[in-house]
Amino acid sequence: ALPICGDASVNKGRGGIVTNIFNTEAGTNKYCNGGSAYGGFGLDGALRLYYSYPAIKCQRNVPDNSGGGGGAGQIWMGEITVTPGQKLSFNIGNGGENQNNPSSNGKDGGSTSIAVNGTTVALVSGGKGGKYESDNTYISSSGGFGGGIKTTDFSSIAKYSNWMGVEGILGGQNGSQGNTVSNGSGGGAGGKTYKKDGTVLNGGNAVGSAANGSDAPSNSYGAGGAGGGGVASNNGTFGKGGRGANGYIYIEWGNSNGGGGASGQVVTKKSIWVSAGSKVEITVGKGGEPKPVLASANGSGYFGQKGNDGGDSFIKTTEGEPVRAKGGEGGYPAGTAHGLGGNYEEKVTNSMKGESGIDGYGGAGGSITEEMFPLNSALEGLGGCGGNMTAGSCNAAASTGVGKNAGKTGGGGGGGAVKDGAAYTGGKGANGMVIIEWNN
Repeated sequence: ALPICGDASVNKGRGGIVTNIFNTEAGTNKYCNGGSAYGGFGLDGALRLYYSYPAIKCQRNVPDNSGGGGGAGQIWMGEITVTPGQKLSFNIGNGGENQNNPSSNGKDGGSTSIAVNGTTVALVSGGKGGKYESDNTYISSSGGFGGGIKTTDFSSIAKYSNWMGVEGILGGQNGSQGNTVSNGSGGGAGGKTYKKDGTVLNGGNAVGSAANGSDAPSNSYGAGGAGGGGVASNNGTFGKGGRGANGYIYIEWGNSNGGGGASGQVVTKKSIWVSAGSKVEITVGKGGEPKPVLASANGSGYFGQKGNDGGDSFIKTTEGEPVRAKGGEGGYPAGTAHGLGGNYEEKVTNSMKGESGIDGYGGAGGSITEEMFPLNSALEGLGGCGGNMTAGSCNAAASTGVGKNAGKTGGGGGGGAVKDGAAYTGGKGANGMVIIEWNN
């Protein structure tokens, strides 16, 4: 019942009286009545809450708060020129550590580098940590960017580039996003990367709500860890971010791309005088054979060998040896530099040196030119292409690391090369020949 604001008929000036409160307190003046007519204090008020079952209760509303997976580290492949006595220093970057704090971005991976005498000659970046999903809306870039990424575009058409600007698998790939689901969101997968042979190295797997992000496998060098699962609203637990894998450095050294062999010498002698009944002996030189590639005892490197020299071609008579043409010298393997080519004696004329091995392929063998010998076009005196060569003025362009054999007559074999972690032998030099014209 509503309280009476004042009672004019009884006890002038008295405060209002509540006639019924809680149905059992009427007339007791226990709650809510006004003060007396003589300036007394009013009584305490009262409050009763009514509810239906189940009772009303408070609910804490928490955002999903998932973490994106960490990005993978960058990959770089190349050659580093060093000289004897230089000191090489290698620094392998640690993978980004676990993120144990809620509402925090993942931790970046460390850089991996190589320095020569204190000067950095190769540097690759680690992957970036995944981002924390800060609210219930889907954040499209929560996955960490991979090392070497040159774009902020996180879509499937994003380009992954190495530090030389080459697009393809050389850049570590991005981690995937955290995803929003009911009762907390799952953490994104860690970014994947690749070994030098193109083998895929996967990062940590995506996880569900409130689960800890899985670490990248320890042998998935450079891959990213998974993001932690979001807070579960039923118990307030959250997932911790996974750890990225450490980087690695793969080293090949020793003999690289070998030089091609020199061509054989061309000698023209117009007349040889022999007496009646004299014996004439003709020897045709055999082309130089390549020597096999040797592996070190612990398998840590390959060591090429200098190719065998070609045999001499000569004529002997009863009176002596009137003519001799030297065979070509075998090509040299790489040492502190690339192969030197068939390092033929300068005093020997009418012979072509083989090319030196260079970055990317072995040197071509020396050819017998038409200027040296006009019958060359018919005799196919071309040197062999070096390993990995795809074109050039040499015999049989190579698509593998094996140096190609020379043409039919006199040319040098191509130098072998290193390709995909394996060393290959050089090609065979061509045999020589002797042409004789005579008359009575």
